[in-house]
This record gives sequence, structure tokens and C-alpha cells, in this order.
Amino acid sequence: MIFDIHTHNLDADNAVISVTPENYSPQPGKLYSVGVHPWDTEKEKESILEQLEDMVIDDPRVVAIGESGIDILRGASKTKQIEFLKFHIYLSEKKQCPLVLHCVRANGEIIALHKRFSPKQPWIVHGFRGKSMVASAFVAAGIYISFGYLFNPAAVCATPLDKILVETDDSEHSLVSTYNKIAKAKGIKPHVLRNAVMQNIKELFHSQSI
Repeated sequence: MIFDIHTHNLDADNAVISVTPENYSPQPGKLYSVGVHPWDTEKEKESILEQLEDMVIDDPRVVAIGESGIDILRGASKTKQIEFLKFHIYLSEKKQCPLVLHCVRANGEIIALHKRFSPKQPWIVHGFRGKSMVASAFVAAGIYISFGYLFNPAAVCATPLDKILVETDDSEHSLVSTYNKIAKAKGIKPHVLRNAVMQNIKELFHSQSI
């Protein structure tokens, strides 16, 4: 079974589909991650967070929170983005499910928040395209890294198999081609990567039936 940890394709199978509270309209047999994207923090009011909690807390189709995070280049001020992120951290812990993070030029802030809150639930930095030293810093903090079709090969090599995930995000490239490309960069067979990702999936969703 090939698993896509993060996609915006509403029709995807064997995937966690990332949506905002406004467009959460679950379909039978699908799994979701719901959250306020940092790009949307400029227009969203804090009241949306209470709605988010009511929406997802008892919904078994929501298996992850996010994507949330910090984007220095887009969205509201860093201060407001961090306040939104703190609520997503709280919600991840309360629901006991992973937190999916969008991180642009805020690696230090994410790692500092992880250290500050010492979350029991796993964090995933999705769509990682950064340098190997940044990947190593996330891994050292205990954070999973998800790679899409575009990535830094050195970062893939620096990420151990027990912290690696694969996604399509909003790419036009297939999940299979993404696995193949990442496996080639890491110097392993695609089935080895798939097996590692599936083991990580089991660890991520230990308390949920997926």
C-alpha cells in the first residue's frame, strides 16, 4: 500500500487530504487533515479556531491537524501566525493526532516551539525543500519530514528512513513517480522506501484505525 501523507487532491485514495475548515466536506472512505493555513491567517479571525475545534475533535475522519505553521514571506504577521499555530498544537494534543506544518524561513521558530511545548503527538514538516543541515535539525528535534516531487537530494540523504514521509501536495506528478524519484535520490529501491513510509505511518497513527 502506497500512502500519501499530504495532498490537496480531494479525490485521492490512500492519502490524508488537507483542507481548510471552510472546505471540509468529507467523502466516504477518505481521511483528512484540517487546519488554517498560515497564508490564510491574514484574513481569518481567531473565532475560526473555536469552529475548527468543534468541527474536528470528535470526527474520526480527521486524522491530522493542519496544515498550520509559519511562513515569513506570506500571511499575517509572524506573531499572529504563531498564535494560530499554538492553537493547532493544542488541538493536535487534545485530539491525539499528528500536526502537519507548513514552514518557510521559520525553521528555528518551529524547532523552538517544539522544544517549548514538548508535544506527545508527532509533528510533520511537509513539502520540505530545504538544506540537509536543516533536515538534520528537524530530525534531531524528533520531527518527521515529508518530501514531495521537488526536493533537495542532499536533504533526502540526510533524513533517516524512520523519519521520512512522502506526499503529492498539489503537484501534477503521480505518487508513484514521487516515490521513485525520492528512492533514487536516497539510493534505495522504491519498495524499500514504501515499506519505511508505511512503518512510519503506523507509528504516526498509533491510536487511530487507518
